[in-house]
Amino acid sequence: MKGRLHNHHTERKAIHSVGCAFADFNWIFREQHVGDFGIDAIIETANEEPNGRFAAIQIKGGKYFKRSKSGLTLYFSKRHQQYWETINETMPVFLIAYDSITGFLHWEHFSENSITATKKQWKIIIPFKNVLNEDSKKRLEAIITKDDSIIFDVVLDDLDFLIEKEVVLRYFIKNKRLYCDLSIWKENIFVSIDFNYKPRKHWNDELDKLDSDDPYYYTLIDFEAWINNRYRDLRLNYLTKEALVNIYNELSDLLAVDGIRSLAAFMFDLNNTANGLPSYHQFVEAFTYYYSEKRDFEVMALEEVIVVKSKDEAWRIHTYEGLTLQLKHYIENRSYDEIYVMTNEYIWSEIYIDFGIEKAVFVPVILKEWELYWETKFKEVITGRLKYLEEQKDISRNKLTIFLNLYENTGDIIKLASELDDFILLPIAIISMLQIFDKEICYEEYCEHEFFGIGKWKSIYVNEEKEDDPMFFIQSDY
Repeated sequence: MKGRLHNHHTERKAIHSVGCAFADFNWIFREQHVGDFGIDAIIETANEEPNGRFAAIQIKGGKYFKRSKSGLTLYFSKRHQQYWETINETMPVFLIAYDSITGFLHWEHFSENSITATKKQWKIIIPFKNVLNEDSKKRLEAIITKDDSIIFDVVLDDLDFLIEKEVVLRYFIKNKRLYCDLSIWKENIFVSIDFNYKPRKHWNDELDKLDSDDPYYYTLIDFEAWINNRYRDLRLNYLTKEALVNIYNELSDLLAVDGIRSLAAFMFDLNNTANGLPSYHQFVEAFTYYYSEKRDFEVMALEEVIVVKSKDEAWRIHTYEGLTLQLKHYIENRSYDEIYVMTNEYIWSEIYIDFGIEKAVFVPVILKEWELYWETKFKEVITGRLKYLEEQKDISRNKLTIFLNLYENTGDIIKLASELDDFILLPIAIISMLQIFDKEICYEEYCEHEFFGIGKWKSIYVNEEKEDDPMFFIQSDY
């Protein structure tokens, strides 16, 4: 659990930092939110307007690299090499490394001159001298615009990136406290918000943002989304200035209670209590009940989970409701990557073994889900990747055929799917299984296994006499 949370933080911090760097160039950064193999974002260069010149970006955190005197060495598979090579025919590919030790971003252009074959795989050295900053903008632009053939039309189903945020936020430190100016896009109107919070060591001067290690980093991400949604709602009945003043008054009243901690509680409850989760303050109460020793601690709200940190310890607090909500989100949205990375294959196997599914029942469902997976992938495809995707689909079809041939000879189809293809076939098999079984029962079974079986969780009842009082689960996050 600790590793997953840490990796999630590092990955999000790296992507956020890269996005900010390209925003400083006034270029367009489009994160690939739907899981994609080997590409995290597409960037588009721009002068005064976007110009249709694109590059693909792969972003990696420090754990993936071997450090040397000259740079960071990334090792990657032949599959990645072929994939990036295919994309490189249409647009340049850049590998960007986030160095968690220094906080710098380093980059290298993927090309036949920059990569080297090893015995079993490939490697590329990303030089320390290639820092992603304003000084490197011209070099990057020269690579991207070198060949006019990279100018092409991109068909994008999701045009959310074209919607300008109407409220612009600018964070800054004044007298060691965190503030935020809220202004309206293209209008000379702004108000300043005092969060009544001193970030200590987690302020990034280069980005003018909190670092992702700060307990309120994710609270401010939710805050930024809420600000713009709230402004749009108010604009239905108020003029621009009146709407902004209303937001200022609402935030001032909220922050007057307990500063940024009040904002964290508000955001967590706004996102979760409607889905049946206990409130932010109930989570904190559960922790103080469990850990009676008095000491300073910080609380981080991370989606449906609360993470509590002291100077030398950390704990994760979860609930049945929160885990069920996560599972529903992964399954109903067909979030293949999250199912693969964030759920436990062993638990899904146990659920399958408990009930079992006849082959005649399962086959039509998994065939439909497999076709849906690839249909979705081809809808997302950009120019130049069709050939690669068709090759990958053929490989996947062969693995599916093997899976179906072995179906009746295995007592655990989840394990079989994982052994054949844990990245694609496993999540498809899990989704297919839940199309047949009662989902709610499966979610309940999963929670039982997680909290009372394989997981190192301890249960917390603040008041056992109240039947409707929430139950919490806590485990060390170190």
